[in-house]
Amino acid sequence: ASGETTSDKLATQMKVSAAYLTDFGFRQSAQDRWEAIIPPVLAQINGLPAQVASLGQADALTDGDERVSLPGQEELLAFSQAGIAEAYRANAASAAIEIGNVGDVSEADAIAAVRQTFGALPERGAAAPALAELRTITTSAPERTVTLPHNGAADQAFVLVTWRTTDDDDLETAVGLTMLQESVNVMLNEK
Repeated sequence: ASGETTSDKLATQMKVSAAYLTDFGFRQSAQDRWEAIIPPVLAQINGLPAQVASLGQADALTDGDERVSLPGQEELLAFSQAGIAEAYRANAASAAIEIGNVGDVSEADAIAAVRQTFGALPERGAAAPALAELRTITTSAPERTVTLPHNGAADQAFVLVTWRTTDDDDLETAVGLTMLQESVNVMLNEK
């Protein structure tokens, strides 16, 4: 939950945020809207070569890792409010909570607002689970060409070339690679 407010309304905002956590609304109207919007959104994505390439890139580079791939229509439509509500409520009831407060509020007022809202909730886990292995994504090593079909105009195409580099831990290297990318783009456009 997040929110913005004025300093004098922090206690009210904390009550609203805590209410979202403890009594999140799952309505049939949201399920109906979800089911109605998936087909046209996927049709729009599949009609644009750049979108197909962008989404297909993650799938191709990670050999279909579902954490970074867009599920198909059947899988997306299988999501239900009931299933999401069950998972949400189980997590919201016991997971660790981290609260950040930025603004012109005294420490005492912030502590009082949290104590009266989130602090009044039943005791829960003191720390988030490590999940280090779930934060690792393996990319494909072999060079290959992947062709992704789209449903857009037949005279449209998009080419995406990627190659393995480093992550963005080194700012100088990251900026240099971005400049290299832009230089290659300029040269390609000139041709």
